[in-house]
Amino acid sequence: MIDSNRWEQLIEFALPHLDTFKFKFEITFGIKNPNIVHKLQQFQSDFWYQQHHWYTEYSLSEHSVLIYTMPYPSNRYIVESYVMRYGNTP
Repeated sequence: MIDSNRWEQLIEFALPHLDTFKFKFEITFGIKNPNIVHKLQQFQSDFWYQQHHWYTEYSLSEHSVLIYTMPYPSNRYIVESYVMRYGNTP
């Protein structure tokens, strides 16, 4: 699910008139994946930010990652004790 390139291709070719896109993906893992930050950063490329004005934010904790569109698409948010947040919101 966390593959920006596949989402971009799907949107460009199958949903070219899509105006609103909201998502929230969470992955829980037992070991640190060094590639996960790079995958999350890809959701903050020009395609998302400049071309579509879809703003994303991701947070990293010791055992999970969460990426979502802004504004946050859910009524529930769980705060963990150690979380680093990164976003491309203006």
